[in-house]
Amino acid sequence: MSINFNLKQISNWISYFFEKESFRNVEEKFNVRKEIIHEFISQFRKNPIKFFIALAYQDISLLKNPIEIKLLELLMIEKKRRNLKANKLVFLGMANLANYYWCAMKSYYKSKEGEEMFFGAYLVDRIMYALQLDYIKKIPKNPIELLEIGSQISLKDIEKILHKRNVVEKNINIITTHNIIVENGVEKIVVNPNLDENEKKFIIEEAKSNNIEIIDAEKHPLILGEMVETTKAEKYSTIRWNFEWKDFVLVGVPDGIANEFVYEFKTTGSEFLSHYVKPVASTQADLYGFFFNRNNKRVQIYLRDSGLTKTWEEEINKENVNDLLLKFEKIDRELPIAPKKWKCKSCEFFEICQISPLKNI
Repeated sequence: MSINFNLKQISNWISYFFEKESFRNVEEKFNVRKEIIHEFISQFRKNPIKFFIALAYQDISLLKNPIEIKLLELLMIEKKRRNLKANKLVFLGMANLANYYWCAMKSYYKSKEGEEMFFGAYLVDRIMYALQLDYIKKIPKNPIELLEIGSQISLKDIEKILHKRNVVEKNINIITTHNIIVENGVEKIVVNPNLDENEKKFIIEEAKSNNIEIIDAEKHPLILGEMVETTKAEKYSTIRWNFEWKDFVLVGVPDGIANEFVYEFKTTGSEFLSHYVKPVASTQADLYGFFFNRNNKRVQIYLRDSGLTKTWEEEINKENVNDLLLKFEKIDRELPIAPKKWKCKSCEFFEICQISPLKNI
């Protein structure tokens, strides 16, 4: 940040913003130079979360750090606020939950590993949407007040924000051409295999000229899936939001939300694998439809070996959602059925897994 602010200034300026619903004339009101207030407005609009965390902790230095520095501490406070134990899994992603039907233990381990990240998504969404909806009327003076922001947001409010996105995003089509990853401190590039040959050739030549290694997209299925989705999936607006079920807070962002259905897109290497991917994709769509209050689902699986896209349109299976949640809820007390052996060979949780059939060979 090129200009330093103090907590009192920030508190006064943001309070004025809440009162007037605008930063107009704030420099005259507080006798502040225009370049200072303009810098503040620019930084606040880019990342208001940092300002709220700094104010809640009364620590100006937090403006210079990523919000992740306080996420774990805030997560522990939130669990205590909910009267839950610190080691209890609470915040999880619907995509990880649906992967129960690929491997139940991987779904659980992945959820445990990602809890802090999903809590961060929960916190950011509540604050950002509360700002958009004009629900924040006072500065958070401590972490508890910070965590209470957005508590009044309803699904009806989320629908309002989604409707605005429908209007804005109607003609936007974004394609991911490549993805940069870092392995052992070395930058490498994954190129979208669905680009036309000229575009693919240009990116590869550009990478080679900069001595960046090109790696096979098939070795990074998650990245590959995300890139293929930008070229092969249907386009719908969407929004991320969270929903409570018993002690769980489920965070989800469908691939698309239409008026009557949710949309889920997956990619896999072959027809054979699609039979294992379909239960996951269908369940993920069920979760989205159930919580976002849609009656139907449209599921597509793109087969990379043939270039074909398989499509299913069905009603949301609410019983499937309830059954999954009940099974996942007891997974730390009652071990689930082991997956197919071949699924364990490249699993990152093999060493700690309690049910892998490969360990019994």
